[in-house]
Amino acid sequence: DGLVIEAKLVLGAVASQPLVIPEASALVGKPWRADATETLASIEEIAKAAGKAAKPVDNVDLPVAYRKRMAGVFAARALKELME
Repeated sequence: DGLVIEAKLVLGAVASQPLVIPEASALVGKPWRADATETLASIEEIAKAAGKAAKPVDNVDLPVAYRKRMAGVFAARALKELME
């Protein structure tokens, strides 16, 4: 009936190995629709957790703080795109 039965988010290129974001399990049992405010709020919380957990390797291209923030942004975008 449109409810999430399983959720897992794994990020690459933000740590020395693939990074599992356990907070993604908060989506289980929620409706998977773009108009579901509870689900959208959960996605924002998951995105914050992803940004906080990211540990990108320092390089000369972009600052670490920016890359951590963008890990959360991209996680939220990916989850919202899956709703479409």
